[in-house]
Amino acid sequence: MRLKSALIVVLGLLTTLTHGQFSSFSTDSTEFFEQSKDWLATVDRGDAKRFMEEFETQWYGGKFSSNQRMIVYKTANLILKQKLKPYPDYKAYLTSLSNFFRKEQPDGAFEDWHQTIDQLAARNKQKFSDFLKMSSNLFNENIIFQSSSTVWQASAPKFKFKFKDKTPLVVFEKIDLKCMSKGDSGVIYQTAGTFDPLKNIWLGKGGKVTWKRAGLDPKETYAELKNYKIGLKSAGYNADSVLFYNSYFEEPILGVLAEKVLSNRGPDKVVFPRFESYDKRLIIKNIFQDIDYDGGFTMEGGRLIGKGTFEELAKITIKYEGKPFITAESIIYVINATSIASEKAELQIKLGEDSIYHPGIELKYVHEGLEKRKLTLIRGGQGTGQSPYFNSFHKIDMEFEALSWRIGDDNMNFGTLMGSTENKAFFESQNYFSQYRYDRLTGMGVNPLVRIKAFVKKNGSRNFKAIDLATYLGKTMSQLKPLLYSLNNMGLLVYNSAKGTISVKSRMYRWIGARSGRMDFDVIQFVSEPESGVKYNGSLSLLNYDLALEGVKNITLSRAQGTKVFPDEGKIILKKNRSFTFKGVILAGRTEVYGDEFSFDYDKFRLNLIETNWIRFFVKRKEKHTSG
Repeated sequence: MRLKSALIVVLGLLTTLTHGQFSSFSTDSTEFFEQSKDWLATVDRGDAKRFMEEFETQWYGGKFSSNQRMIVYKTANLILKQKLKPYPDYKAYLTSLSNFFRKEQPDGAFEDWHQTIDQLAARNKQKFSDFLKMSSNLFNENIIFQSSSTVWQASAPKFKFKFKDKTPLVVFEKIDLKCMSKGDSGVIYQTAGTFDPLKNIWLGKGGKVTWKRAGLDPKETYAELKNYKIGLKSAGYNADSVLFYNSYFEEPILGVLAEKVLSNRGPDKVVFPRFESYDKRLIIKNIFQDIDYDGGFTMEGGRLIGKGTFEELAKITIKYEGKPFITAESIIYVINATSIASEKAELQIKLGEDSIYHPGIELKYVHEGLEKRKLTLIRGGQGTGQSPYFNSFHKIDMEFEALSWRIGDDNMNFGTLMGSTENKAFFESQNYFSQYRYDRLTGMGVNPLVRIKAFVKKNGSRNFKAIDLATYLGKTMSQLKPLLYSLNNMGLLVYNSAKGTISVKSRMYRWIGARSGRMDFDVIQFVSEPESGVKYNGSLSLLNYDLALEGVKNITLSRAQGTKVFPDEGKIILKKNRSFTFKGVILAGRTEVYGDEFSFDYDKFRLNLIETNWIRFFVKRKEKHTSG
């Protein structure tokens, strides 16, 4: 135990003696080198030997001028005077010196750097070593910040050191500032800035960001920065008041840029850089041929995201023969070089003074390839996505899976998606009434249609906020929504879930009146179920708005009178206001008529026998009675 204590005392004395061999560094280059080696060896002899062998080639290699050597002696003595440590402080200084001369540095950088570190050594010992580590990386590879996951690097050594308000700063002229993280990288081209190495903050000025890594031409799509700030510990940043340039716009757009370097996902999956316009009503004429866009937008990687608000939805307008024909409004559109898509869009197709309307359809447009210029609208999903189309020209509600139209064609097709097993579609008169459907709504209490009618009377309008109806009914919105979706899908009201609005349709009042026996109704449904090989349930002519339906086996016109029609080959032509033409069989009571040309006039509710081939009557025989 005494021997162990004695060894500790001796080692301590040796260390003290080593320190005591010099009170300051010599201005003789050879003696300075040996003193540096000895001081480092007091902590780690092996590392000191290896390191000083590397430093020797720099120190004796003719790279230091006599003036620079004097500066080194002065700084080394300041480190000694401030009682900084050989490890990590002094070694970090010598490492930085070595790296300084490995590459060409800016004029005056050596002197400016030493003025900075001299002040830092005197004022902020705690950050001294960190600053020197940064300096070493900067001199060696122009790296201004490095962590285990993120590197920020300048493209060239165009910098100056300065000390301001007790803070060391590195000021850069025009460079490219590159961030590397997780196998990906982002660049701000031709930017200038000031780097605070103690806070790891970059204050930038000017510069250009492109969408090259998203596969877009950097000459066509880019953003110009003004003043911005980056916390370099992060692999990203935000910048306000950025000007965005893109071939879609004649003038640059003002907005916010967000950049984040993530793992390399490939151009089609990149979601940064991201730019969002301040203006929420930007107009892009002919974003594709015959398609205009109106709304705010965000550029996310290679995708242009059209954005609206609940008050002002983003809008797509599609033209036919040079005039607005289809409008689709949505919170979000995803737009890239070859397509437009929206998961949920409020849609209107103009048919003269009338229209086809859907409150929440999935929209897809493909500009190139096999489906060039093809628009597809898909019903389904949840909520208002299951709503029928409301057709005011033919006065029917339409339920089919997909509407397809090649923009510019004279026909629009209604049917199913490729590969679908369901080929049935329903085209139902807006005056259709089913007591079964009505009574199913009633449940155990008052029918909700009656309560909504009472609310409309109190409210004074058929158009109102859904939350107001919920309050009136004593329900929360989450409790009310299933009912609203159901009534919407039955064509009794229009519920816009995005805007939170309700518009009650006349059909609801007809249902209430029909159930009480005070209002007429009809039972007309066109059920389309085509045979194999028939591509569509229906096709709408844009020349005269005739709707050609396929697979219609029969149509009931009157249950009371037993009037039905059976179209040949299941084909009919539906015209304005539920009138239609067909060839085939009419069954009216005990009379059966076959012909090549018949029509039904809905306004007069009358069948017209234009070209009749034969008529057949069914006579009911009287039964003979015999007495016993």
